[in-house]
Amino acid sequence: MDHRFSDEIDKLTGYKTQSILCMAIRNSDGEVIGVVQAINKNPSGTPFTEDDEKVLQMYLPFCGISISNAKLFSESRKEYERSRALLEVVNDLFEEQTDLEKIVRKIMQRALTLLQCDCCIM
Repeated sequence: MDHRFSDEIDKLTGYKTQSILCMAIRNSDGEVIGVVQAINKNPSGTPFTEDDEKVLQMYLPFCGISISNAKLFSESRKEYERSRALLEVVNDLFEEQTDLEKIVRKIMQRALTLLQCDCCIM
């Protein structure tokens, strides 16, 4: 048994870890953005091999690309929502130029959404 392995989780869950293959997932800049862990190669008790390591190593760049793409999509979506909210404020200003109180209420309502807060007071 490797001295770095802690069997605390096995004791808590009743699971029996026999072998682990663990590697870092990196982005295109080489930064670690995640970790993949394979536990208990089948048949039970069989240790992971160097071939298993090579296969996993070949798979990891695709994981890194997928994670990076998911993060970019999420950030892009958030930016889109912010831009859309700001455009709605501008649109409201042009639609309601005659009633200042109505304009301010609409701006504050959009600010609530944009800032994700409970209250905006003016």
